[in-house]
Amino acid sequence: MPLSNEPTAEHDTVRSRSGKASSEWSRHTGFAALVLAGVCGWVIWRFGGFDFFRTGLFAGRQQSVVDTFAAVDHPFHATRAATLLQSVQEGDLLRWVGHHQGGYPVEFYPLGVAWFEVVLWFAALGSVPIIAIHKLAVLLIFVMPAIGFWFLARGDRLNPWLPMLATVLHVTIPGGVWTNGGWTRGGYEELVRWGLVTNVAGATVALIACAALARAVIKGQDGWGTVSAVMIAVAVYTNPRSLLAIMIAAAAIAVTAFISRRDDAALSAPVIGRRILLVGITSALLAAPVLVPLIRYRDLYFFVRYERYASFSEYWTNTLTAVSPPVFIATLGGIVIAIGVRRFPVARAFSLALLGYMLLIGVLSANDALIEQLEAPRLMPFQRLLMIYLAAFAISQALEALVRFFRIGRRGAVTGGLTGAVAVIVLVLLWGSVWAPPEDYRTLDADTTADGTFLEASGATPQSEFLAFEAAVRVADSARPTGTAILVVGDREGWWHEQLWGPAWSDAPFFYDDWLWYWHTDHEGPYNYRQGHSYPDPAQTFDPAYLQTHAIGAVVVTDMDVSAGAVNPRKAANGDPDLEQTATVGEWDIYTVSDPAPLISNGSEGPTSVFVEDTRLVAVFGGAAGEVTIRRNWFPRWEAFADGEQVEVQRTGNGYMQIVVPEGTMTVELRYETTFADWSARMAAIAGLGVAGLLPSVWGPPPSQRFRSIRDHSSEGSPSPSRNRSPKADTAHRILPRPSGTGLSRPRVRALVNNASTNASGTLRVIAASRDWLPGLNPAPSFLTWRRKRRRPSSRGEEVGEAGCMGVP
Repeated sequence: MPLSNEPTAEHDTVRSRSGKASSEWSRHTGFAALVLAGVCGWVIWRFGGFDFFRTGLFAGRQQSVVDTFAAVDHPFHATRAATLLQSVQEGDLLRWVGHHQGGYPVEFYPLGVAWFEVVLWFAALGSVPIIAIHKLAVLLIFVMPAIGFWFLARGDRLNPWLPMLATVLHVTIPGGVWTNGGWTRGGYEELVRWGLVTNVAGATVALIACAALARAVIKGQDGWGTVSAVMIAVAVYTNPRSLLAIMIAAAAIAVTAFISRRDDAALSAPVIGRRILLVGITSALLAAPVLVPLIRYRDLYFFVRYERYASFSEYWTNTLTAVSPPVFIATLGGIVIAIGVRRFPVARAFSLALLGYMLLIGVLSANDALIEQLEAPRLMPFQRLLMIYLAAFAISQALEALVRFFRIGRRGAVTGGLTGAVAVIVLVLLWGSVWAPPEDYRTLDADTTADGTFLEASGATPQSEFLAFEAAVRVADSARPTGTAILVVGDREGWWHEQLWGPAWSDAPFFYDDWLWYWHTDHEGPYNYRQGHSYPDPAQTFDPAYLQTHAIGAVVVTDMDVSAGAVNPRKAANGDPDLEQTATVGEWDIYTVSDPAPLISNGSEGPTSVFVEDTRLVAVFGGAAGEVTIRRNWFPRWEAFADGEQVEVQRTGNGYMQIVVPEGTMTVELRYETTFADWSARMAAIAGLGVAGLLPSVWGPPPSQRFRSIRDHSSEGSPSPSRNRSPKADTAHRILPRPSGTGLSRPRVRALVNNASTNASGTLRVIAASRDWLPGLNPAPSFLTWRRKRRRPSSRGEEVGEAGCMGVP
């Protein structure tokens, strides 16, 4: 059946079953939501999200080990959550991560996901280690797009089973199936296997925020404005890069709302602009603690580009493989339907957003220097989610068209059942066939490999190796001199970034031969920051100058593949005169450094004691004078004190700090202070909470609805057709014209009721003479009588009424 912009009598008949259709919608919606939640829970369980421990064989006996995701970037995110939890338990808010490569300010890599994991840890009453909670958090993020899909579908009053179909497509198509897998295609590959958690989480929260924004702006639902503002702020705290997706979606929503003015007399350019501006201001205030420092210190941050789409052709290939060619074709159909049919304004807005977003990524792929330090592949997760939703939307509309073509009764229920059935079929056919069964990505049993090493395909920790590295770090922590750092070099085969687990078991500062994503460009080491993120020859880190520069007190090293001309670091460490071997644990050797330099020193003189925290460093000397070197990354927030007197902090050529103290100084202290900009940002966030609470009261008039308001016919006369609709459209839709003022607001209704009750003898009733009459001023008897009559068949044999059915707005 061809799709049309104009409503038909058939549409009116479906809309007319107000009471029956409304209850049917409620029943189907509740059941669909329950099934969707069950599918999401099943996916989490299938991935082992609730399995927090396994038993592994280590040192000749069975030991319990945390069961969590550990591939690629997962260790970094899990240990950040552990660091944040420790900070919260000590009564502080983490502002500086001091254990990673000399330290970095948290706004450079915001803590949104880490906070999510901490909240889950508290929800579990602290009964599960925080690094085990990490796996559950990742899997919750994996299924979280279901919330965005639900908001989008409900915004257009679509089939409540559509979100389930979109969610099933999302979880069963990992990205990169038809080519070699990689993180440049979004989905499961990027989130679970590669561990780019904050990137995917930011895109997911952005989807939810934009879905709420569409309902707030286009539908005029004031509560959704608050939801949208809060979720936009959460997206910023998760990954500021998600703002790019949100801005493009907001522009598409504004365009769609402007186009929809002829369907809604309440929408005008000022109203649309005010609504988007209110949400933008509120979200900016809420996210100020991240945005203000990023703007204030924007010249100090640097981010290396690791990945890019070399050309538009490569971007196009990744777009196809991100969702599969069949789903991409369905996406095109969804775009055509959403843009061509007026009754789907939310889907239309996100179709325009997808087109604009793809255009942006294409331009960035062709000219990757257009936006400095922005990797175009980082934008793919949001694009992928939009494509999947529009594909599911197209499939649902195709099923609805078939049901209408065959004139099947209870069309909404049947369409919903068919959509749910397609979702089940997709889940059964694709789960375990398009990609490896989930068990292959969970923790392996200790005896699955002869030597206990990590399998290339795995995304979780093999017990024996995990326990071995933990033991090695603990030995190094106990062997290092106080006030020195630990250098970890290498990782076991197939376990990329294994070394980043170190901070989970030690409070020492850490340095690594990999993951050199410095937020500044002055790091002193054997590599070029413009060319990579690791040391090409990690054995060069054993040079005494490097060890002294970074205050290395202990080294943990293993075998690793190295580039041509480089030396295996484990062999290089063996016999090095500046390293003294302490122990060997599994495949890891532990060394202490001869005559190490402390984190704080006065020339060649070290302090008698050193106290190291993330935001506070204290060194006690027998008597310092002149230059004191602090081997921690410089940042404007650091303030130094010599015996309580503030002294100037200078930045050294390698990015560290130096101060000049008077002779006889006993105590040197550095504090990571809260600046005026930080306090201003916090005050703005508090103000943002108040503004978010006030948004519903200043949102403005709601959109046009079937039953607009109660008019004073004595003063306004007979109703006239809506200025934004033709008389034919008014008759077909039965939409009443919107009066001037605030419409059917609660104060207006209350005033009308009071007037009617105080002047009962003069209560006005308007008797219907045709199907286009309006209720009188008395809202109690007249309005209810009018509602009952409106449900009765008209003389033309048609039924008219308010509520729609599934698939009909």
